[in-house]
Amino acid sequence: MKHLYLIRLAGKNLFRYKRRTLITMAVLAVGIAGFILLDSLLIGARSESELALIYYEMSQGRLVTPEYWEDWKDRPLEEVIEDPDLLIRELADKGIPAVKRNEWDATAVTRSGVGGSFPVIVTALEPEEDTRVNRIRETLKEGRFPQAGLEEAAIGEWLAQDMGLQPGDELTLQMIDRWGSREAMDLEIVGLVNSPNAQINRSYLFIPLDTADYYLAMEGASTMVLVDLPLSRREQIRAEQALLALADKYGLEYHGWRDWSADYLAMAAGDSYSSGVILFLVFIIASVGLANTMLMSVMERQPEIGMMRSLGMKESAVRRLFLFEAILIGLMGSFVGLVLAVLGNIPLVRYGWDFSWMMRDFNMGYRFTGLIHGVWNGPSYLYGLIAGIAICLSVTWLSVRKIIKKPITDEIRAA
Repeated sequence: MKHLYLIRLAGKNLFRYKRRTLITMAVLAVGIAGFILLDSLLIGARSESELALIYYEMSQGRLVTPEYWEDWKDRPLEEVIEDPDLLIRELADKGIPAVKRNEWDATAVTRSGVGGSFPVIVTALEPEEDTRVNRIRETLKEGRFPQAGLEEAAIGEWLAQDMGLQPGDELTLQMIDRWGSREAMDLEIVGLVNSPNAQINRSYLFIPLDTADYYLAMEGASTMVLVDLPLSRREQIRAEQALLALADKYGLEYHGWRDWSADYLAMAAGDSYSSGVILFLVFIIASVGLANTMLMSVMERQPEIGMMRSLGMKESAVRRLFLFEAILIGLMGSFVGLVLAVLGNIPLVRYGWDFSWMMRDFNMGYRFTGLIHGVWNGPSYLYGLIAGIAICLSVTWLSVRKIIKKPITDEIRAA
């Protein structure tokens, strides 16, 4: 009954000090909403980067030789799968879509556009077959995709802009073939690719596999076989077991997209830590404002505290009264913050936030091109609610504890 009386009294006090209550609630609500919305964008950026890695760059996984895996960052052409077609047929028999590819680093030399030489990543693929495991062909923005048997290329849009190239222009690739000889390949640009993956737009050039096979003296071999896996986790496990068995049969290694993207994931983990620090600082800033408001509230009510103590109210009861007020303010402020976060997150989830102005010129390692969609992350809403109440309670408890230690006469005299 005593607690119920104190709760009712705490509620009346909130309405008695309306202005102070509204200010405290507003500070708390803005802090919580800012925390949740920033968390939504950061998680969205990581999620979209991972999808862009899988759909447009890495696929679900790749089969390569052990020697290739040791130096995969250098994209060595001499470490090959000698008969990739036989492997692909066996994978198809087990219901696993697969395609062959070659990737290597080269220098693109142009006389049109801005002229000069540019480092590029060249991907040789089968234009029709590659769609079984990769969506890069869907991202064609202008022109067409290169056709088998022709000396043609599709190029990332940002790379084309840097080189000053358009469909119909030509460039020369300078590279080292499988056997270590220098080669040059003249190509016509027939299409521009604008992928959700920023790295593709910034660095990649796509050419027909058979054209590359001739110039690189690959003799039908390829450096890697890309595979796609079912969405169902149970079927995925079964497919991975079949992959590992075939890899062992052919003396190959299978590595999922996470293995190929270890550098990105390490960077993302570091950014996640940094983002956590930023979110913590955002909350600290809000907490300082809240603490100042709550402290002022308690300090201004010293005469009231002294009067209640002089009328016989115990210190523990005075403390509980203010703590109940803090809980009510925390609940109301947190609720308003959650409502603001939900309202703000709806357009973020539906329409996203365009950061393309930044991603075009700055390579931060993320794979999205600029448009980030927010996500609905339930735990962040729960953390916001708990933290809002906890901050109000801790600040109020410290403030009241300090004032209650004063003599009653000093508290009354504070008026």
